[in-house]
Amino acid sequence: MYKSIKAQNTDFIGRFFIATARSVFYASVSVVLCAVHLLLPIERGFPTIRIFGLPFTVTILATVAVFFLLLVESRGTILWKVPKRYLPVQIVFVWLMVASALFSPTIRSAFFVVLSYSTVFILSFLVVRYLFQRNFRTAFVYILSMTAGLAALIGLVEGLAGTPLSFYTSIYLSYAPDGMAYGLTRSDYRVFGTLGNPIVYAAAMILAIPFALELRPFLLRYAIVIMLLGAATLAVSTTAFLMASVVLIGYLVISRVRWTTVLFLLVILGVFVWLLIPILTQRFGEGAVMRIVSGDPQNVLAREDMLNLAWTDFTTDQTIASVLFGKGVKSTTVDEYASALNRTVGTIDNTYATLLIETGVVGLIAYLAMAFSILYPLRRFAFLSMHWYGVLSLFAAGVAFTTVYYSTFNFVWVASVATLVYLETRRTPSSFIT
Repeated sequence: MYKSIKAQNTDFIGRFFIATARSVFYASVSVVLCAVHLLLPIERGFPTIRIFGLPFTVTILATVAVFFLLLVESRGTILWKVPKRYLPVQIVFVWLMVASALFSPTIRSAFFVVLSYSTVFILSFLVVRYLFQRNFRTAFVYILSMTAGLAALIGLVEGLAGTPLSFYTSIYLSYAPDGMAYGLTRSDYRVFGTLGNPIVYAAAMILAIPFALELRPFLLRYAIVIMLLGAATLAVSTTAFLMASVVLIGYLVISRVRWTTVLFLLVILGVFVWLLIPILTQRFGEGAVMRIVSGDPQNVLAREDMLNLAWTDFTTDQTIASVLFGKGVKSTTVDEYASALNRTVGTIDNTYATLLIETGVVGLIAYLAMAFSILYPLRRFAFLSMHWYGVLSLFAAGVAFTTVYYSTFNFVWVASVATLVYLETRRTPSSFIT
């Protein structure tokens, strides 16, 4: 009898230490992934690591390392039962990008984009989905929300001081001394945040809101949401305003527009008027709010010119192959788009026009099919989860921003997709209504 009780106690202690070690391991990899994607300006000068002469970003290396660690820890089960929604269509789109990269005028840059895209949209999805399956979702939500809150706090400090922290300033200047120095000294200075670009940073802040709304302490929940919205506002991005509008609509739909919701929104509006509007007016003039809502007139005109140039590019000097499969990944960043608009870097600033030219009609259809494979089959979550609107907001942002080139904020988006897939698998979405 004594031996039996002792054996049971020993077995319990062993299971306890194993579970604790596993939780610490999951927390560690979650912190690493959230930190490298939300706190480092990967696309704006953070040093790359060269392996065999080829550049690799920290996000790529960290994601691949975490994936293989979890592959070993899970004994391969991280690859089991691949969800039929999202991932198969996403893999097809990646292979179309690979085919398109072979025809790119800058083939090395093209394959770097493919590698970056596939790492965050496929490997990160498998990693996050596995963590959720291991009952680590609640902890992951807190880790991601707190990391995004820290990124927002840094942006708010930057907005009040009018310049980034010295760590970020040195990185930006090493990335593009002339351009970044000009951006840092402009009278209408826009917050670059932790990611080095107002649009990229603001998009990350908006995408983190559905996760922050899941936090249980009421004060912590809305404190982080206000910080995220405030940081995004100081970035003065119309793209972020568009994304925030989609998220707000989702909040109204899910909350059924109760009086408490109206009161909460009035409080948020009051905080913005009291804290942010004077700062924006001082830096951007009386039209600061309208600039956020409708965009800088010069930028709007530039985007229209780029779309016209893109359409001309697509409808002239084309072959059947280029119409179907495009002119190659990164072909829209050539000098043609830069010189035509007197810009140092030529980009269309539109996901769908970019894909049409770079990956052709087939690539664009595959991308739209990927969007459809998430939103339509999971449409019931439009009444249950804010993450459905977080996913939708990025597709909406594609009309004003080339979202497929970046790996940082897309990690948060992938986590929302993994959430929807997880909820669908559990068939108990009510426990995650936000």
